[in-house]
Amino acid sequence: MTNDGDNDILKSSLEARGNNRYKQNPKTGKLEGSYQSDYVEISAAGVNKFKKGFSDENLRNHWYGNTEKKIHSHIDEYPGFTMKQYAQRALELIQAPVGNGVLGYESKDNKIVRYDTKTNDYVKGNPKTGIATMFKPKAGKRYFDGRKLKEE
Repeated sequence: MTNDGDNDILKSSLEARGNNRYKQNPKTGKLEGSYQSDYVEISAAGVNKFKKGFSDENLRNHWYGNTEKKIHSHIDEYPGFTMKQYAQRALELIQAPVGNGVLGYESKDNKIVRYDTKTNDYVKGNPKTGIATMFKPKAGKRYFDGRKLKEE
């Protein structure tokens, strides 16, 4: 950090999120931890810039399915889509702000969730680590509302 004021702002932001990985050194008064390298701004309702989308392995697992990892295929939920189009749709939705039919929140574990009420697409991920999943929940908005109650 460039000065103590910046450190105080970051500390307040992290404390507001309930992030206890960062401790204040009693001798120096500075925060210790890897906050400079692993902190990514997350907006519950605004635009989020993801450093990457799906990892290659995670994309294949969600597109084709992986019985060992108990991940079922989502290929049938996106007829007419290629795997690349599925990945692009997930990235576009996860980075979109809330509004115009898109609902969203930030989970307790610092993941962004977006749900498109028009297309029934549910996507979850973290701006630094990428997209975890995208699918069309059978229960639609009720699924989103239930997850939001548990995760927010």
